[in-house]
Amino acid sequence: LEDMVWAADSRTIFYIRQDPQTLQSGPVYRHLRGTDPKDDVLVYDEPDKTLFTSVGHTASREFIAIWVTGFATTELRTVPMAAPAAVPTLALPRRAEVRSYADHLHGRWVIRTNDGARDFRLMQAAEGQLADHANWTELVPARDGATIEAFALFSAALVVQERVDANARLRVLPWPAADARDAFLVPADEPAFAMEIGTNLDPALPRLRYRYDSMVTPNSEFDVDLATGARTLLKTRPVLGYDRAQYESARLWAPSRDGKRIPVSIMWRKDCYLRDGTAPLYLQGYGAYGHSYDPQLPREALSLIDRGFAFATAHV
Repeated sequence: LEDMVWAADSRTIFYIRQDPQTLQSGPVYRHLRGTDPKDDVLVYDEPDKTLFTSVGHTASREFIAIWVTGFATTELRTVPMAAPAAVPTLALPRRAEVRSYADHLHGRWVIRTNDGARDFRLMQAAEGQLADHANWTELVPARDGATIEAFALFSAALVVQERVDANARLRVLPWPAADARDAFLVPADEPAFAMEIGTNLDPALPRLRYRYDSMVTPNSEFDVDLATGARTLLKTRPVLGYDRAQYESARLWAPSRDGKRIPVSIMWRKDCYLRDGTAPLYLQGYGAYGHSYDPQLPREALSLIDRGFAFATAHV
């Protein structure tokens, strides 16, 4: 059993069975609470087993979302949450080399797509217009040097998770127009950091839950007010014996052989690290498949850092 989601009747569950041998994301089934699982109904089975299937719901809680995703394509089928026995509708057809991810709130679809935008842009479509991309209009255009990684819909604002200069950051665009002139960035406290949209179950709330990491700050949960930008720290993951005040971090840029600039995040202990070129350095990096390590507190290396090492992550 993998993903599962309730329908609006609180009696119907949509879930995915994992293939017991290949562990591949299997077909989507529908179960009615109180009935024998042997009688569960097959809702959708993706014939291309190189793709992955997942199930969830839209922000509006109006649709069950059945996603089929691959390295170079996506597809969305929907079932009304109020009519769980309905046949799934092909809401967002797959197109070769196009990845599009959609969510729904207040009669509007918002789509993150690489169609015409290598680093993604946000489009919008009216109710019933999602399937035909010719009916989409641009909401947040692509920008040089910025990759749109995710978004979240709220009644008060659109939140965009974007990567700029190797930092994953959050931008808040208030409705109704989601005008970039009214946008603000969620503040960060260090030069190298990573923010990630957290679990936000109620789009009517006036605040966003998000996660924050840096080289010197342990993983933390924050709320940010969508109107004022005021932050509230909710929880920081404890690190035994760690004192944040004893450490510093910086962002450096290293030249590569092909002329690119590689961002490097580095941290050290203030009273142990000699900044004269003689101190040892522990360097890590990863960059395959378009993924890179984000700046995070290196718990496993703190004993080295406390002995005079600097610790660095190259975001290749």
